[in-house]
Amino acid sequence: IRAARSRSWEVTVSSWRQLDGALWLPNLSAPVRAPSMGLDRELLIVEVRFTKDKNEGTHAVLKLMAKDAFKPA
Repeated sequence: IRAARSRSWEVTVSSWRQLDGALWLPNLSAPVRAPSMGLDRELLIVEVRFTKDKNEGTHAVLKLMAKDAFKPA
C-alpha cells in the first residue's frame, strides 16, 4: 500500500468529459497508455481539477494512482 501511494501521476486531458460524455470524476478507473512514462495500465483517478482558459479552452488535470494504494490493510 505504501509503495503504491508513493507514486502518482498528473495527466492533462483535452476535455472535462470522457468519450461517452460523462465528466471525469474521482474514484473512476482510467486506462493510461503513456510509453514515455512507462505506463500502460488502469489507474485510479484520485483528484480532478477542471480548468477553463479563454485561449486554450477546457481541460481536466487528473491525478492518478495505482488501485493498490487504496486496498484495505
